[in-house]
Amino acid sequence: MTTPRRYQTQAGRRRNRKQLPDDCIFVGKPTIFKLPFSLNIYSWPEALENYRKMIDGTLDSSDLKESDDSGQRLGYYKHLGQQIAARLPLLKGHPLSSRERLGEFSHADILIELANPITTNA
Repeated sequence: MTTPRRYQTQAGRRRNRKQLPDDCIFVGKPTIFKLPFSLNIYSWPEALENYRKMIDGTLDSSDLKESDDSGQRLGYYKHLGQQIAARLPLLKGHPLSSRERLGEFSHADILIELANPITTNA
């Protein structure tokens, strides 16, 4: 099985949606798979690193910035990460779409990696 692709969805563009495969799943806002870390607070690499940690359950308060109300938000991020992790099997084998430009690593790429782990025969 080949790894599913990621597509770019442009907000409000019906023509673009018609070009997506029928089994393509949108993973941006307002879905549960959205990237919850504000880019006004976190850099793009920090937000993506925290997203991966959130899903694999290793996010802790030292990963959060003070301006993100780390004490109150940590519980929310952990709960959201558990919810996303539980839904990863729904994404397995499906192409995903998000609004980030193709060529930029995005949270959809992280979801593709986590939902479709590469196994090696030992």
